[in-house]
Amino acid sequence: DDYDNAKSDFQKAVDKSEDYEDFLNVYRAYREKDMKAHGEEYLEEALKIEARDEQDEYDRGRVYYYLEDFENAKKELIHSMNNGNPDAALLLGKVYVAMGDTSSGRQMYQQYLADKGESAKAYNGMAYCDIADGEYDSALENIQKGLELNDPQENQSLLYNEVVVYEKKQEYGTAKEKIAAYLEKYPSDQDAIKESTFLQTR
Repeated sequence: DDYDNAKSDFQKAVDKSEDYEDFLNVYRAYREKDMKAHGEEYLEEALKIEARDEQDEYDRGRVYYYLEDFENAKKELIHSMNNGNPDAALLLGKVYVAMGDTSSGRQMYQQYLADKGESAKAYNGMAYCDIADGEYDSALENIQKGLELNDPQENQSLLYNEVVVYEKKQEYGTAKEKIAAYLEKYPSDQDAIKESTFLQTR
């Protein structure tokens, strides 16, 4: 919690950097400390880097997404996707959902599954669309498909979304069981701890 020294070191880390990931890492560090506004200053700085290829366009899309500038995120990600980066479709799906356009979001995830085959991230994205549309049984089906692929990078998010779905379905007993199992695996997740506390009142 020595924020002055942290800021000084972060500034040295990004000084003259041409790598978006450096700035994104600093942003995430601040966000984990509930200091998003401090982190956003680094995202603004990252946008001064000129995009050289489809990966840079994707990274710029990520920066805009975190800044909740969804129109510019959409533009960058469409460029990246059209220039041959299939992963841009996954984030573009999230951007569409954030903009309230679940139909276009779902299209992105379906396209990714058609082009790249089975993907836990894409099934999780489909579940996000289902949750936003109130299609909870479909969300559980997509979450199950994602979990069956056992992707270590996506399992945590899928399991958390499963809790959310059962809560939305007002199946509080199942939601409590699921959050307890989740917290055994991920005990330091603050959002899950809050969710567990909330569910105890149901």
